[in-house]
This record gives sequence, structure tokens and C-alpha cells, in this order.
Amino acid sequence: MKNEAMVHIANEDLELLIQSAPKAVNGAPTSEQIKQRKEFKEQVKTFVASHPPGSGFSYNSVMKIIKTRQESPQKVSSTVEASKSKKRTQKRAVRRSDGTTPTNAAPVDYICVLNFEATSNDGPPPRPQEIIEFSSLLINVKTREIDDTFHHYVKPDVHPELSPFCTDLTGTAQDTIDGRIPLEKALVCIGSG
Repeated sequence: MKNEAMVHIANEDLELLIQSAPKAVNGAPTSEQIKQRKEFKEQVKTFVASHPPGSGFSYNSVMKIIKTRQESPQKVSSTVEASKSKKRTQKRAVRRSDGTTPTNAAPVDYICVLNFEATSNDGPPPRPQEIIEFSSLLINVKTREIDDTFHHYVKPDVHPELSPFCTDLTGTAQDTIDGRIPLEKALVCIGSG
């Protein structure tokens, strides 16, 4: 029950944030529109930081929700409800490689949704592009509820300094990944825990 209350509060906070989003601009933005956009990005970062790791909120996910709502507000009355509704109506059969559906397909109890953030530049991505954040949600198919979450930041090995573009795009600040362990070590820790 506590998790449901927390999710409800988070969804209300997200709804208020979405409603305060500056409208999309066609053409070149004015200096006032640029200022409003920067201020709003800071509000999104504050929103994401105010929720515990693993809550499913990242800078990118919130910005994608806002973009979707601005493009088609009549289609989405509530982000979470729309997501649940889509999952209810979107029953996909397990298919073999030849396109047929097996009659004895094992039912799926859980779905694990993964989200990755990686190093990036304004232009061609760095090589190699490295994971800096990963999170997951464990969704119970029967109850359509989130049963568990996971969230972890890691420090990239090859390009340990994030570009300003990467920080702006992902919402991950340099000091967030400084002092973190590399992905390879994080996976070993997770696997043994």
C-alpha cells in the first residue's frame, strides 16, 4: 500500500510538471523561450533528483513523456493509466521463428523493463559509447504493478569525463558518476548480491 501511495504522489507531481512545460516552438526560439526551456530543464532535474533511485524517473524518460503529451494531449489523459491500458490491450502471442504460435507457450509472469543512459556528444557519439546509468523495473504481468526496481550509476572507463551535451541530454551530472565503479565491476557486485 505504501508503494501505491508513493506512485500516486509521484504521478501527481509528474502531472504538475508536465502541465508547467513550455510549449514546443516552431522555428527559431526567442531568447525568452530559450530561458524558459533552460529553467524548465532544471525543474525536471530537480523532480528526478527528488525521487529515489530506481523509481523509474530519469531525465530522458520525463522529457519523452512531456514530448508525447505535447504532441498528442488528447490521446493521453494520464501517462501511467495510458501505459497500463496499453499493456492490458496489447496481448502478444509468443511466436516461433517460422511465424507460427505454439499452443503450449509458457505464460509470462514478469516483464523486466531496462533503461540505459550512455556517453554522448553533440555530433557523432564517442567510440566506444559507454553506459553511465542503468535502471530496471520488474513488472508483475498478473497485477500490472511494479514489484521491484533497480537503479545504478557507473563511471565510464574510456571517456570518464561527460560532455556538456551528455549531461544536458541525460540529466546526469559529472559529480554523480565521479567515484562510481566501472560497469564491469558493478555487474560483478550485482551478480554476487
